[in-house]
Amino acid sequence: RALEPEDVDEEAESRVALLPEETRKRLKVWQQGLIEEEAKELAEDLILVRRWLPRGMMMETESWIEDSLFVERLEDKDLLTGRMLTWLCLLEILDSASSQQHVRGSFSIYLRNSGAANLILNLVLLFLPLDRATGGSKKRTPISSSELWEESSMEPSTLAPHVLQKTAQVLPTLTKLWWEEFCPKSLSDAVSQFVEDRIAPEALRLELQRIESATGMGEMTISGSIFTREVSATYEQDDCQLSVVITVPSNFPLRNVEVDGRKTLGIPEKRWKRWALMIRMMLNNQDGTLLDALQLWKENVDKEFEGVEPCPVCYSVLSVKTHELPTLQCKTCKNKFHASCLYKWFNTSGKSQCVLCQQPWSGTHVG
Repeated sequence: RALEPEDVDEEAESRVALLPEETRKRLKVWQQGLIEEEAKELAEDLILVRRWLPRGMMMETESWIEDSLFVERLEDKDLLTGRMLTWLCLLEILDSASSQQHVRGSFSIYLRNSGAANLILNLVLLFLPLDRATGGSKKRTPISSSELWEESSMEPSTLAPHVLQKTAQVLPTLTKLWWEEFCPKSLSDAVSQFVEDRIAPEALRLELQRIESATGMGEMTISGSIFTREVSATYEQDDCQLSVVITVPSNFPLRNVEVDGRKTLGIPEKRWKRWALMIRMMLNNQDGTLLDALQLWKENVDKEFEGVEPCPVCYSVLSVKTHELPTLQCKTCKNKFHASCLYKWFNTSGKSQCVLCQQPWSGTHVG
């Protein structure tokens, strides 16, 4: 069912009122065609983003989509530099906020709707030091995250590699989508080689550094290598030792990670495939970090060993985005679903039937 104005409750309206006026107008446009629950979820995403982003920064980045000619005004270096620095500040805020649940996913959805990531990466592409003759980069040394503040100038050509590096690190899925859909095919290989030579090594180093400093891992141990580009996690649960290996491609995030669940006696293959799919979804589609994915895997293992059944739509006990348990139960077959998964199923299938028993949906929220 499409969202109607009267569907929005007063409490939701009061929270949406905290958004800048222009953002509220754009939200209504972005909600068009969404079913009621999806529209409400999008509004909550923007409200969460607003808690972290200053009002002026939201208004600035959202306005870029309406200034379609700014990438053509290459002579206005102050404008271009300002937008690159604004984007870097936004990424720093997101990176610092990502330790809190849901934040990264909400930012990703917001930036996908605003189109800001694609616009800034299109701009960056104009200034990247690509060697178009050889299809690679003019320099081979990886870009360090600390180098930016050591630069002697803040010209667009100086900032561009750092903007790509930080975007790939913080928003890997949006970076991949831009490369697949918006990067000119004639430059696709050159950008891929640039990422492999200068972006991916530092991104993986920072990921491993994040893992090393993580706390609260319990019985899970994680190790990784920059040279093999493999990250291994071992977790002991109920006398079972579970292991998973994530292989990061040399040009990540432009190519997807591979996940290998090591066989363990007593663990059905179907369950391993489900866990591997969940990790891939987090890393390849949800802008998640390696640490995010492995922590979600651990939490899912815990819940499954407690007897909680996974959602039949996403095959995960905990929602990849919200980390919530399935709470919508079909009255006919008694299976439980994540609300967001079920409503997306209704929207894409065009049916209001249970995913499994195919009976007209008649469900209820359960604790």
